[in-house]
Amino acid sequence: MNKLEKALEDKKIEIGDIYAPDNFEEIIREKLEFNKKKNKRFNITKIASVFIMIIILGYNSSTLAFYGRNLLGYENVMNDTLLELSNLGQGQVIDKEVVFFDGLRVRLDMIMLDGNGLILFYSIKDESGKIDIEDINLSTNIKGLFYNTGHAGYGEYIESENEQRWVLITSQRPKIFNQRISFGINYNNSYEEIEFKLDRRLAVGETIRFNVDKRIEILGREIEVEEISASSVSTIVSGNLQGIVSLGRDIFNKDRIFYDRIDMSLMADGVEVEKLGSGLSTNLKGTNFSIRFDALPEGTNNISLVLNSLNVRRKLSDEIEIELGSENNISVFNEELLIKGSFVENGKTYIEIESREGIRVPNINLLSDDEVYYLEDTINIDYFKTLEGEIRYARTLVFNGSGDNLRLKMGDIIYEELIDEEVYKFKN
Repeated sequence: MNKLEKALEDKKIEIGDIYAPDNFEEIIREKLEFNKKKNKRFNITKIASVFIMIIILGYNSSTLAFYGRNLLGYENVMNDTLLELSNLGQGQVIDKEVVFFDGLRVRLDMIMLDGNGLILFYSIKDESGKIDIEDINLSTNIKGLFYNTGHAGYGEYIESENEQRWVLITSQRPKIFNQRISFGINYNNSYEEIEFKLDRRLAVGETIRFNVDKRIEILGREIEVEEISASSVSTIVSGNLQGIVSLGRDIFNKDRIFYDRIDMSLMADGVEVEKLGSGLSTNLKGTNFSIRFDALPEGTNNISLVLNSLNVRRKLSDEIEIELGSENNISVFNEELLIKGSFVENGKTYIEIESREGIRVPNINLLSDDEVYYLEDTINIDYFKTLEGEIRYARTLVFNGSGDNLRLKMGDIIYEELIDEEVYKFKN
């Protein structure tokens, strides 16, 4: 038994018999109601991480069924890890549904619970055949006491059954006092909820946490990789991109950095673990991140975490003089923008720009004395590789006018800050 397996087994023994009492949530609710009467100013702010929604459409003629706790019919929306757990009979059967005004049925079939979050399996169907299920678009939420979490979704449409099947994965795990969870569905201005009680005895395996506590200075700010949380369903890396003090300083100095994305690679015994999604959120603690990977393979001995890059957005106040027909090199936050040429045609101004891949300059306008000409279109978009192997991005900006004394005013720049630094290593 290696160190990872032993740690998981020790953790299982340690917490295996810990359960909240059946009425624990009701006790807390009553206590909160009592406190609210004593203090009218009591307030709770709920923060939800946003995860990128991924929709996978496919075709499958299989039917939905349970064999014990083995869920059939969701094979095409499960990754290999979830499929293996389902085949082993892992999970908690819910088997509850709501019916909307037009006969649309949403059924919550099963959930899986582990130390990283909840996985929900649900289907959308109309047995009458009057509703085109392929075009149905629902919004959902997952809530509990002090629990309002974001989630990512993977789904498919089954043409032969006129049915959608979905897997939702939450970005946060329910706390020990969260016994009842509600799955909310918004559909055509109607709202329904499916409530269920968590049976923690059916939790999928145990979770081991590695304290990374690695701080790295990037762009004059300090980011922190805090923790790796490994379970039998997924592996989550979490941390802080900017603390509240640093964030406040940036706002005061009008030099705020907005983080669009963080990219990391997780290696298990030298093999890269599949990345499943990521999320960023800003709250009273600053700007936080979480990256979800697939579960570590069984028997993993060594893990390594590499911080690849950050995508950032920064404010600009630059005005660049444009001389028609001439080239001009612009340096912005150490990023080079090449103006390859410019010309006027049919009263519109065309400016050709080239940069390395990943650089964007939104909120860009053309000034001429007291006139402002807005960006009308971007054409002739092209990507190409240089002899040195760098990917370049070329495009032509079209502005809705022309004039004398032209100046290009840039409001923002979005670019990728390459890092490529190992931030954590674990060896048996």
